[in-house]
Amino acid sequence: MSPPSGVCSGPGAGAVAAAYGSHSLLDWLGSDAVAPIGVMALWPLSSDFFLSDRYWFMSVCREYWLTTCWWHNTEGVVREVLLLGPVLLAAVYFTGATVRR
Repeated sequence: MSPPSGVCSGPGAGAVAAAYGSHSLLDWLGSDAVAPIGVMALWPLSSDFFLSDRYWFMSVCREYWLTTCWWHNTEGVVREVLLLGPVLLAAVYFTGATVRR
């Protein structure tokens, strides 16, 4: 019996679970300057907010009209690329992914 239309199964379900889990983990490792502080990583099981005491990622400045805000966000993007770029390159290398043209 096949799953109902629109339901992920097999590798697709694993990919969805990995994407959700990694997104929650990376959000948890970020800093947060706007209330509510943290991420609801276990929703809908819990409405508690969680935030790591290790800030790997910078908060996002939302006062876009300020020059200092642009510099802060640029620094954040550079930091994220430096942290996640090697992970992406390793994933591409070890999976043997190629670019299609």
